[in-house]
Amino acid sequence: MSVSADASAALVAYTRGFGWMFLVLVYWMRFADNRSPFGHSRHLDLKTLYATKAHALLTRSTKRQMPAELLSDRPHTHNALDDAIEQAELFHNLVRWTEHSH
Repeated sequence: MSVSADASAALVAYTRGFGWMFLVLVYWMRFADNRSPFGHSRHLDLKTLYATKAHALLTRSTKRQMPAELLSDRPHTHNALDDAIEQAELFHNLVRWTEHSH
C-alpha cells in the first residue's frame, strides 16, 4: 500500500465506545465473522484526544464545548458517510491543533 506502507488501520471515532458497539453489532458480527479489522487495540477516541490536548475533563469535552475551529462545517445528518467525513475532519483538526491555538 503506497499510503500506509506497513502500518495497520486504526478505528478513529467520536466517541469510540459508541462507534465500536455500532460496528460490532451491525457489521462485524454479520459480515466479518465477528472479527474486528482493527483488532482489540488499534483505536483512538476523539473525545479523549480533545480532553488531553485541551487539558479538560472528559465531562467538559463535548463537541458543544470544543472551539469552533475544530468542528466540521458540515451539517450533522446522522447519515453514516456524512458522519464519517465529519469525524475525519474533527480528527484532522485535532491532530493539527496545538495548545497555542486555544
